[in-house]
Amino acid sequence: ISMQIVDRRRNAAVYTKRRSSVRDFLVATGAHAAALALDERAIISAVRQDANRRANFDQANAARTSRAAARQLEAIGTLKRRGVLERLPPALVEMAELRLAHPSLTVAELGRRADPPLSKSAANHRLRRLVAMAEGGTPRQRR
Repeated sequence: ISMQIVDRRRNAAVYTKRRSSVRDFLVATGAHAAALALDERAIISAVRQDANRRANFDQANAARTSRAAARQLEAIGTLKRRGVLERLPPALVEMAELRLAHPSLTVAELGRRADPPLSKSAANHRLRRLVAMAEGGTPRQRR
């Protein structure tokens, strides 16, 4: 069992930073119930950390999706006000209408609702083109 010794004022202290060393020490001294309790707490802690990480990931993802949808809706509104939307290719008009009808759907879900259904990449490309046109630029060309 790997442990360190530190001299204190009146005595010495033995310590370790590794949970596995503490567990091994407990088992070696016959404190099996304490070793099991230590393992149980470690498992519960790991599960809790994983759940928090996943919740944070989902929250960040939802926020990104929401900001992107808001930007797309704003762009579509701009194109409508300029009278440009109706003159765009039918594929872009369809995507604009889908976004307006379903503002909270993800890009993948919008793609599935297109006729014919589109991949997430294709739906995202059309939405990016709409945003680029509304912002006065041209969509980035593929390299």
